[in-house]
Amino acid sequence: MVKSKATSEEDADITILWAEGDHGDTHKFDGPGKNGSNILAHTFYPNFPSKTNLNGDIHFDDYENWNVDNSEGASFPHVLVHEIGHTLGLGHSKKQQAIMYPIYRKDSLDLDLDDKCAINWSYVGASDLCLYIWLLSEVVPKKIAVEKETTYLVDDNRIPFDNDIDQPSRETLIKAKLRNTAIPLCKKENKVRQHFETMLEKRLNFPRDIVTDYGDVVCRFFEGLHREFKNPVAGNFHDTFRMNGVHNYFQDSDRFQYLRAANLADQEFDAAFFQWIISEFSK
Repeated sequence: MVKSKATSEEDADITILWAEGDHGDTHKFDGPGKNGSNILAHTFYPNFPSKTNLNGDIHFDDYENWNVDNSEGASFPHVLVHEIGHTLGLGHSKKQQAIMYPIYRKDSLDLDLDDKCAINWSYVGASDLCLYIWLLSEVVPKKIAVEKETTYLVDDNRIPFDNDIDQPSRETLIKAKLRNTAIPLCKKENKVRQHFETMLEKRLNFPRDIVTDYGDVVCRFFEGLHREFKNPVAGNFHDTFRMNGVHNYFQDSDRFQYLRAANLADQEFDAAFFQWIISEFSK
């Protein structure tokens, strides 16, 4: 990795700004928060359309009580790691254990597998493991209250976290959630398969030459999930999935070589498979 310090703001790829309230963009800060929701920081994605060179810039609310030792107030290292994820193009995660979860937490700086998959998908290459992790992340966790295309990191003391649950207990909890989560199944008489293909294109940037094959993979994934957990069938695709959600992996079409070469037609989505993927998901 080559890194250097810019001599001026115009030459910088990333500018860090401390500000209060209205500070020159369209996302003003809301001041300190003690009870309820409070915005700590926001970041502009690297592809943000801006005439003022805001791409990749990180803004912190200077009115907050910041610390670097995880004491009272907002932990700067934890918020910074989250915001750097946005400068790299990562959206918000739906997993509470992820650095990119939109609700601020300061119990760990470890990257969750969903964080790692988002980075690898974007900068290394797409993989079947990360496809399965993404699919589980869409259906397993609690839905965040508001899904908007935003990089706000919010401190909300009303949100409970599963901080002290060990992995076996987390696996049990995930399986229980799956049994109660309605999922759509692909049938000849519905358009679920077409919806899956559109979702893969829009949210994982699948190229057209393989999206049909992987639409079939996703159909078989959820058919296997239904066989294993006997979960209810959703009557409407959009009751479970969003075409324009915030939990996205981005990738150039030329970095799908592994998935192009992979032979997933023989992949069995059986009990052993789901035990393995849930174990990975819950680490």
